[in-house]
Amino acid sequence: MISITQAIRNGFYKTFCLKDTRLLIPIVAFFLISIASTLIGNISSSQPYAQSGFYPFNSTMLGQMLVFTAWAFPSVIALFLLSLFFFGFTIIAYSSRKTRSSIRLMKDTAKHYLGLLAISILLAIILAAGFIALVIPGIFLSVKLAFSQMFVMLKRSSPGKALNDSYDMTRGRFWDVLAMLLVVGVIASIVEGIVSMAFLLQPIYAISVVVESLLGAFFTVAFISVVTDYFLQIHKKINI
Repeated sequence: MISITQAIRNGFYKTFCLKDTRLLIPIVAFFLISIASTLIGNISSSQPYAQSGFYPFNSTMLGQMLVFTAWAFPSVIALFLLSLFFFGFTIIAYSSRKTRSSIRLMKDTAKHYLGLLAISILLAIILAAGFIALVIPGIFLSVKLAFSQMFVMLKRSSPGKALNDSYDMTRGRFWDVLAMLLVVGVIASIVEGIVSMAFLLQPIYAISVVVESLLGAFFTVAFISVVTDYFLQIHKKINI
């Protein structure tokens, strides 16, 4: 029986209770990526041109911007590529037998990484167009194409076929998939909101960044795990 409740329970249980220790790898990775992103953001906001509101703009300010961009932009791209790699790793780790080592999972992820990158860029373009046109088409496409990356990583589908298969898989399950995505998102928002409020009362910036980054890492892996679990349930029943 296909069950959203079971997918959410399984995904959160395996992630937060670390029932599969291989999931600790993407948790640590997402945590470090979040910390690095925060540091880059803080450095950016502390630049003289950012604090002055770009006024008065002069050659010195231009030079500072170019120097900062020269290292910050590649760093952001690198963090994105790393996060995508561990996104794929989480999908494969959650769906594979525990006897498969982390090294083997890394190799499997690397083998299909270009396909994951291609489908992710394609999804970003499609969803951006959907949300820019109107919000509702963006939401619709987000749900219908939610399993595209799972098809690339687990079924070795091409990006085009993955989009088509995800669209077919969600036929008749639109509201179920939407509910699953919303429930996980709401849970994450509530917990992270409570933590943020706690640190607003007693602001300790460094600790708050660490705690929020760690929570974000756990919820990121939990979210991927829930969607993967639901994908596996549906795929087992209809066998696309």
